[in-house]
Amino acid sequence: MARGTEGTEELEAAAKELEASLVALSPPNHPSKAQLKKAEALAEKGQAIAQRTGQWLKKRLSDRNLDRGERAELESIGRRFEAAGRRFEEVSRKVLGICKQQAMAEAAAGEGGGGGGREDERVKAGQAMASLEEPLLDETHLQHSLEGVLEKNNELRQLESDLTDLHTLFKDVATLAQMQQESLDTIETAVMETGMRVVAGNQELQKASRTQKRARQRMCCMVVTGSIAVIVLVSWIIGPLTN
Repeated sequence: MARGTEGTEELEAAAKELEASLVALSPPNHPSKAQLKKAEALAEKGQAIAQRTGQWLKKRLSDRNLDRGERAELESIGRRFEAAGRRFEEVSRKVLGICKQQAMAEAAAGEGGGGGGREDERVKAGQAMASLEEPLLDETHLQHSLEGVLEKNNELRQLESDLTDLHTLFKDVATLAQMQQESLDTIETAVMETGMRVVAGNQELQKASRTQKRARQRMCCMVVTGSIAVIVLVSWIIGPLTN
């Protein structure tokens, strides 16, 4: 159980750290690339923790051979993990939203910068023929910029896709934890019903024992009474004959 508890605590810590990072990224602050990169790294780290811990919990919660104590402990860990997961997912999506906005802004600035550079080169070309020997636009630089934007976009899409997968994992763990709780409730109900049946059975046994005891007493009384009656009758018959 320690593995599930430790993983859940790590996920809670990752969510808390990401929340602190979100404050620095949110308006009116102007996050730097380093801050954005750090936030993305935190999100990836938290996702790895959630994936590892969630898969372990799913496997353990699906085990049919757990005793009552293990079921209760796993159910508690599962609920705590699901709560930490929802918190982490919510913060991660906000961070990714900010990163996407920043990437779009950089892409727009790059395009604008490229257009401005082209216009500047055209003005220079009109002013001096010598400038025609130089390229009007650094196509290699523009291509690298576009590749960087596409790469960043793909990374953000992948992180978002991973969050969607984690959302499903969190729901699965919550469902299994609920099933364990229902199983515990069923066991407790069965134990209570069994106890009630045992008590009722003991009461019936005691009642039967009392009834049987009274029956024996009545039988003894009848035997004694019959014996006395026989003795009296025999005495009454034999007495005159003896005289």
